Amino acid sequence: MLVALLAAAASARIQAQGTETHSFTNLNKVIKDGNASGLSDVQTVTSAITNLTSVRLALHIAGEFNGDLYGYVRHIQGGRTNFCVLLNRVGRTVSNPAGYADSGLDVVLDDAAPAGDIHRYGTITNLPAGTPLTGTWQPDGRRVDPDVVLDSTERTATLSAFNGADASGEWTLYLADMASGGSNMLVGWELELAGIARPPVSLAGTVAYYPTNYPPSALSTNRVGNVTMSLTGDTTLTTNTLADGSYGLTNIPVGGTYCVTPSKADDSSADNGVDAIDQVLIQRHILGRIPDLLDSPYKLLAADVDDSGQIDAIDQVLIQRLILGRSSQFPAGLWRFVPANYVFLDPQNPWNAPSNLWYTNLVADVTHGDFVAIKLGDVNNSWTAPAGAQSLLAKSAQGQQALGQNVLPEVVFAVSQQSAQPGQTVAARVTVSGFSQVTSAQFSLVWDPTVLRYVGTGSYGLTGLGAGCFGTGLTTSGKLGFAWYDLEADGVTLADGTVLFTVSFEVIGKVGSVSAVALAGAPTAQEVSVDVTRVAFGAQDGNVSIVGPGVLVSNPGYAKGAFRLSVPT
Repeated sequence: MLVALLAAAASARIQAQGTETHSFTNLNKVIKDGNASGLSDVQTVTSAITNLTSVRLALHIAGEFNGDLYGYVRHIQGGRTNFCVLLNRVGRTVSNPAGYADSGLDVVLDDAAPAGDIHRYGTITNLPAGTPLTGTWQPDGRRVDPDVVLDSTERTATLSAFNGADASGEWTLYLADMASGGSNMLVGWELELAGIARPPVSLAGTVAYYPTNYPPSALSTNRVGNVTMSLTGDTTLTTNTLADGSYGLTNIPVGGTYCVTPSKADDSSADNGVDAIDQVLIQRHILGRIPDLLDSPYKLLAADVDDSGQIDAIDQVLIQRLILGRSSQFPAGLWRFVPANYVFLDPQNPWNAPSNLWYTNLVADVTHGDFVAIKLGDVNNSWTAPAGAQSLLAKSAQGQQALGQNVLPEVVFAVSQQSAQPGQTVAARVTVSGFSQVTSAQFSLVWDPTVLRYVGTGSYGLTGLGAGCFGTGLTTSGKLGFAWYDLEADGVTLADGTVLFTVSFEVIGKVGSVSAVALAGAPTAQEVSVDVTRVAFGAQDGNVSIVGPGVLVSNPGYAKGAFRLSVPT
C-alpha cells in the first residue's frame, strides 16, 4: 500500500500543470518594406513543460500599414516542427486587396480569444488614425500565399498546432512586409506556454575541508559551514552551508543551464589555520627541499595566497602580514574552492583548477554537488571549524597534555620584571629557554596602555628577526603581535637566557601603578614549533612597576618558580 501511495504521489508530482512566459524585448528589428525575404527572430527556449496544452503569443509591432504584414511562428523540438500563421495581410478581401491601413500591432494572439479572427478585426473595432491595434485576438491561421489570401480562406494553421509538444527548443518568429509603401518594425514578442511540466529540480552537496592526501578516497570529515552557495544561469538562487557543510538549492526550473559557485569572505579569525609553521613549510618548498615539497595540489593552492600561479616570497610576506594582524585578507581572499570531483591533470600545476560546477540541461536532482574548501595560507591542514572541532584553545591544551606526559619538548618565553619612574623609557626583555631547533614562534604581548606607551622593538637575537616580525597596529591599545620563522627552514638553537628581543616603553603611568607585560594569544596566536611540529609553549609574564623619585630603579629580572601556560583567548 505504501509503495502504491508513493507511486501515486510521484505521478502527481510529475504531472504538475505549469505556465511559463518567455519575453523577447527591445528587439527593434526593421521589417524591410516590400521585401518577401522578411526577418526571422530565432529564440532558444528552455522549458519545464513537456506537453503543451496551450500557447499564447504577444506581438509588438510599430508600423504604418498592418495589411502589408505576413507572419508565422515555428517551433522545432526533437525532430518535430509545428507552425502557426499569425498574420496574413489582415483585412485583405476581394473588395480591399491592400488590407487594413492601420498603424501597428500591440496584441495577444490566442486560439480561444472571444473577439475572433485578427484577419477581420476591422469588423469589430474602428481604430483612430495612427493608433495600433490592441486586445486579444485569434491568429490569422490562413496558410496560403499572401497574394491570394482572403477573409474567406480556411484557417488551418492555428496555435493549437503546438499542443502535445515539448515546449523546449527553437522558436522562430518570421515577419515580412509584402507590399511597398509603409514601414514596420518588430519591437518585441512574448510566448506564454501552458501544459504539463516536469517538477523543479534541486542541487545539493557538501563543502568539506581539503583532505590530507591526494587523490582522496572520500570527502574530509572536517566540514565548512557558512559558505555562500550561489546559483546563476537560467535562474538565480543563494543559500549558505550548514555547520555540517551541507547545502541545498531547491525549486530550480528544469532543463536549464546553471552554475554553482561557492564563496566565503570571512572566518572565525582571519589567521585560523595560518601560522608561522605554514611559513616554514612554504619556505622549504620554495628552497626545493626534498622530501619537504608540498605534496598535494590543494596545499599548493593554499600556499599561493596572491593567486599568481606560483609560490614565492610575496606569498610569505602576505602570510606574515595576516598573522601579525596587519591585514585581514589576502589579495585572493581567504578561501579557494575546487569541485570535489575535479581530477588535476598535473597535480604539481593546479593553478587553473575550476572554482564552480556547471550543469547543462538539468533535468534531474543532483545530490553530490560537493566542493573542497581551502583556507589560503594553511598548507599543513590545521584549520578548524569555529564550533565542534579542534580550535586554537584545543591546540594549547594539546601542549599542556604533551608537557604533562613529557613527550614533546617545551620552549619557555619569559618577560622581565623591573621598575621605572614616570617619563623614563624602559626596555622589557623577552628571553628564551629550551630554544632548540625551533623553526617558528609567534605570540602577542599585552600591557596597560594607560601606564606604558609603546616606543619600539630592538636587540634582536635571531637571524631574520627584525621590525617586520611585529604587528604594531594595536599598540595604542596595548597589544603587540610577533611572528618569526627560520628562513633557512632548518631550525635555530639559542642558549638559555638569550634575549630574543626587547620592547621599549615610555612610562606614562602614575607612581604606584603597575602594568603587566604578558604573553598572550591575541591578536597573534600563541605557538612555537620544533621542526615544524607544535610543542609546548611556556610563558612567564613580566611587569613594570612605577616608582617615585629617589627610589632605586631595579634592573630587569624574571619571575621565579614554575611557569604557567598562556591559553589564547
